[in-house]
Amino acid sequence: MKDSILQLKNVTKKVDGKIILDDINLELYIGQALAVLGRNGMGKSTLLKSIAGLVALTGGERIISKKDMRISYVPEHFPKLNFTVNEYLYHMGSILGLKNEEIKAKLDILYERLNISHMANQKITVLSKGSMQKVALIQALLIKCDLLIMDEPLSGQDIKSQKTLIELISELKKQDTTIVFACHEMHLVETISDRVIVVDKGKIVDHKVKEYNKKSLKLLQLKNINQVDMDFLRNLQGVINFESYKDITDVLVEKECCDNVVFTALKNGISIMSLNEITN
Repeated sequence: MKDSILQLKNVTKKVDGKIILDDINLELYIGQALAVLGRNGMGKSTLLKSIAGLVALTGGERIISKKDMRISYVPEHFPKLNFTVNEYLYHMGSILGLKNEEIKAKLDILYERLNISHMANQKITVLSKGSMQKVALIQALLIKCDLLIMDEPLSGQDIKSQKTLIELISELKKQDTTIVFACHEMHLVETISDRVIVVDKGKIVDHKVKEYNKKSLKLLQLKNINQVDMDFLRNLQGVINFESYKDITDVLVEKECCDNVVFTALKNGISIMSLNEITN
C-alpha cells in the first residue's frame, strides 16, 4: 500500500439542519483510483467537495499529507460562462502560473485528444453538456495535480470520448495521481477503480465492487436514447447505473422504484425495449 495523501476523520456536514454527510471516515492513497457510487441525493457530490476542501465541514477533520498539494476538481455541472473556450482556459492557466506558450502546448494536445479544437473560439454558453465537461476536464489537467476529483465525468460523453477519458485517467494513475470520481457507468468503475465505496443517506455503507444485491435490481433496455433523456433518467430516484453500447443503453434500477421509473420514462416519451429481472 502506498502512502496516504488525504484523510477524512469523523466528518459530518449539515445544511439547514439536514445531515448530508454522517460520520465519514475515509483515507486516500497515492496513485489510487476511488470510485464513489450510490443513488442520487445520497451525499456523493458533497463528499467529493469535502475531499476537495470546497465546503466547510460541520464536524470532523480533513487531513492532507502536504501543504502544497495540488487538487483539481471537475464538477458535474460546469457553469455556462460568457467566455470562449480559449479565453477561459488561457485565463485559468495564467492563474495557475503557466506562461502562454506552456498553456498553448497543453491545449494543443488536449484539444486534439478530446476532439474540441473546432470549439476553441466558441462561447462556453453555447456548448453541449458533454463539451462543457471536456472544458472542465482540460482545465483540471493544465497542470499535474496530486489529486484529481471528478463528479460524473462521463456525463454527456459519447463512446469515443469516454474511451479517451479512460485513457487519460489511466495515464494519470501511472504518474501517481490519486483519483476520486463519482459516476453511474460501471465500465468506468471496472476499468479504472482500485477501490469502490457506496454512499447511502450520507454514510459510507460498503467498500465492495459489487455494492448492490442483484436480486434487488431490474434492467431497462432503451434504444437511441439522447443525452437529454439520459440526464433526465439519471436524476430519477432508484436509477443506479448506465451502460451504453452503440444505440442501446442499459439502465439498472432498484426494484422498488422500477414501476415509477418506467411510468415516468414512458410519460416523457422515452421508449423502453425491454424490462428484465437481474438474477445472480
